[in-house]
Amino acid sequence: MPHITEFSAERRSGNERRRPDDESDARSPDTALAEDPIAAWPLVVPAALRELRCLDPWCQVVHRSLVDAFDGDHASAGRAWDDEVSWQLSGPDPTPGVLPAVGGPAVRAYHAKLEARTAGTFRQELILLEAGRGPIVEAHARTTARRGERLLDIPTLLVFELASLRIRRVTEIPGDVAAWEAFWGD
Repeated sequence: MPHITEFSAERRSGNERRRPDDESDARSPDTALAEDPIAAWPLVVPAALRELRCLDPWCQVVHRSLVDAFDGDHASAGRAWDDEVSWQLSGPDPTPGVLPAVGGPAVRAYHAKLEARTAGTFRQELILLEAGRGPIVEAHARTTARRGERLLDIPTLLVFELASLRIRRVTEIPGDVAAWEAFWGD
């Protein structure tokens, strides 16, 4: 029977090239927040998924970043993301003129606009992470929000594409496009 060793993505994700060790502990919380493209993403990671053990290195990078962001460790969460990460939506854009969002500040602005348009009720709860044995990781989520009398409660697929074990692109795919359009339409 072959021996399976758990892979540590931390050492091979380019983190050591991103910042010298002596700077990693000296950064302010504001700097750490600014370096995390998903700092404004209202993602909920349930306890059962926080303890997930990913053997796939790409899945491990995504999982660790999502858990770190959920825990408020934005310095660690941001290390997994490429500086020019792009976030796109497969379907109608609820924030016209914002997507595709390219770069950390644009990704944060996208999520901040979703929060603003829903008075802080927009949430995505992680249901499952699936590794593709390659640089594609799928995250299945439940998206909920409220706008006045409108309610949104649909499944969502988030496709993470990695290069050099860093997240380069996220494609968000609403599971019910008609419900998505009805919710965001004005």
